[in-house]
Amino acid sequence: MKLEPANDEEPAGGSRPVRRAGTPWPVELLVVFALIFVLDAALGPDTPLLGARPHVFWVPVLAMASVHGLVPGLLAALGASALSWWTLPRLSPALADHFAQWADYWHEPVLWFAAALLLGSYRDAQVRRRREAEARQPGRAPQRDRRGLCR
Repeated sequence: MKLEPANDEEPAGGSRPVRRAGTPWPVELLVVFALIFVLDAALGPDTPLLGARPHVFWVPVLAMASVHGLVPGLLAALGASALSWWTLPRLSPALADHFAQWADYWHEPVLWFAAALLLGSYRDAQVRRRREAEARQPGRAPQRDRRGLCR
């Protein structure tokens, strides 16, 4: 995974935006979700990965929000919510406690969205502050290389 989001930058001599090399975050998100389902199938019914607590979908939500920012984090939370509802057993009208059933369906998805909102906003603010600091010092060499690692 990359350490900073891929962004469009204006090159020094041209007007066409250049995209940094690396895997785009939607592909990373799909690969992580697919890997979770493959691991769940490989472990078999004796050790269900999707039934673990805390839920395994926390991994892509936290990773996307903390590495790529707000929008990828929220989309990871949306995907995790949809996949969670798809894999959970259906609501049963025979059970008397409907509030407990709805709490099972909404508890973690709401927390995923809250975590993605907080972490993603923090990450976007961090990137914005760094870009502003680099713009204030145009003659100074960047302290990070093309991969986002410190020199």
